[in-house]
Amino acid sequence: MRVKKSIMGVILGGVAAVALIAGMIIVGTTGSARAEDPATFFAAAKDPAQAGEREFGVPASVAMAQAALESGWGESSLTKEGNAYFGIKCGTDNGPISNRCIEKVTQECDPQGNCWDEVALFRGYASAVDSFRDHGHFLRNRPRYAAAFDHTGNPDQFIREVHKAGYATDPAYSDKIISMMQKYDLYQYNVGGGTPSKPTIKEGSKGDAVSEAQQLLNAKGSYGLTVDGVFGARTKAAVIDFQTKNGLTADGIVGPQTWAKLLA
Repeated sequence: MRVKKSIMGVILGGVAAVALIAGMIIVGTTGSARAEDPATFFAAAKDPAQAGEREFGVPASVAMAQAALESGWGESSLTKEGNAYFGIKCGTDNGPISNRCIEKVTQECDPQGNCWDEVALFRGYASAVDSFRDHGHFLRNRPRYAAAFDHTGNPDQFIREVHKAGYATDPAYSDKIISMMQKYDLYQYNVGGGTPSKPTIKEGSKGDAVSEAQQLLNAKGSYGLTVDGVFGARTKAAVIDFQTKNGLTADGIVGPQTWAKLLA
């Protein structure tokens, strides 16, 4: 069975683009030029993203970063003509929010890399708010993305789960979204107060995250660790003891569940 990949072929300014086929979003980047600066873009995207979060639960920071990447900072022709910030193809059921289909040229490719141009229809909207709502509706109402909604308070993990479920073929897609959320501090716009995830640390790790874990361990269990940012044998032993006392897997690795207990 041949699997097709779709990337919008009509782009203004040579920027990122997306297309949806069979429930999957494919992202491609053809350059970095943009006419609208990030501050202006995010100021305009904030209210629609927050409205979408309130209705469907997608963290506003995630939606804002995806919109910037997928619409080419609002400069794609699909965005300009159809208020579409997420390139979702029209199909037999376009949901309750899209109000029209817009014809665009796309590039279809087979697994061997053979590509050809086709004309396809993409969802258009009455407003940017509706585009963000449809993005939220799309993710919320497809079972493949259900796991992401277990992490609405952790935007980094949310987008990792969305990516893992097949949202984008670009292997670096979630890393790009997380990098954008961090660079522009988009977490501040989350209605639910979602914050970035803590890094997983273990014996041999070094840095600020280790220092924070050592401080928290001392506060929670009086382990008497030297807060030096070096994850050594004593820190590992303290982590194992803490995990055992809190009903966690006692592996000496500070991952999401251990961080949650430390920060509780």
